[in-house]
Amino acid sequence: MSTNDSDQVIFQILKEPTKQVFRAFILERKSRMLAPRTIYVYERELEYFTKFLEKNDLTVFGAITTNVIREYLLELSKTRNPSSCHVAFRVIKSLLIWVDDEYEPSNWKNPIRKVAPPLVRVQAKKGVDPMDIEKMLSACDTINAVRDRAILMFLFDTGVRGSELTALNYGDIDLHTGSVIIRHGKGDKYRVVFMGKKTLKQMRRYVNTLPKLEADDPLFQSQTHERLTFWGLRMMVVHRAKDAGLPKPPGLHDFRRAFARQCLKNGMDLISVSRLLGHSNVAVTQRYIYQDDGDLAQAHSQASPVDRM
Repeated sequence: MSTNDSDQVIFQILKEPTKQVFRAFILERKSRMLAPRTIYVYERELEYFTKFLEKNDLTVFGAITTNVIREYLLELSKTRNPSSCHVAFRVIKSLLIWVDDEYEPSNWKNPIRKVAPPLVRVQAKKGVDPMDIEKMLSACDTINAVRDRAILMFLFDTGVRGSELTALNYGDIDLHTGSVIIRHGKGDKYRVVFMGKKTLKQMRRYVNTLPKLEADDPLFQSQTHERLTFWGLRMMVVHRAKDAGLPKPPGLHDFRRAFARQCLKNGMDLISVSRLLGHSNVAVTQRYIYQDDGDLAQAHSQASPVDRM
């Protein structure tokens, strides 16, 4: 590309309406078959950013400068927590890096490169208490009791995401070994997780209540034998928590956090926990694992240097 051509690319990009550039970016993300939830976050955040730009008469792409991004993040901080502001920052960063890669405009300085991300102090959440899970299991004594016990045990025993559970087909599980294939985890990553003996036993009970299953049939089904939806899964947990007398229903991700915490307490190494959760690195896993004073006291009693002299 000649210098004049490069200058023309810069001119075109800087003069294009922001909405047009944003639409092209979303199209590229969709063409990569990213998860619907991911696309939703991109669309939502860019819609908020568009409104901010339009309110300030910044309707062309070239109007997005370092200071504009900082002002936007500052305005967001008035109504959103640091983690939520960080999401907005990551979306804008992805957009601007994409523009850099897609159009390769020479002599254009990407404004995001000088913007520091919002500071987020990460504090691990405890997750659902195992005793509360036991109460919920005991409360499964009405319709769908066998299925709901299987689901609650499966969530706690495998650490899978709610969306991963509802996407499972019968052919993805091995009722002999307890292995489970997650074909499309977050970031479309493939991994294998495992059920313990008690969960495997309950899963066999549940499968035996269903009509003959083919490999491509949904594993967890509604009463009409349709695939259980994410919303249906969430409502089941809410109802079982209410039946168990819990003051607040756990979120689906709370089972995942509880899985990570209990595995660590039971002696599993951090790398194995991270791989079972499908995390890209151990640093992500560390944010999942809540440890209170009792956890640390137990860990110390098992490894006290002086006691083992």
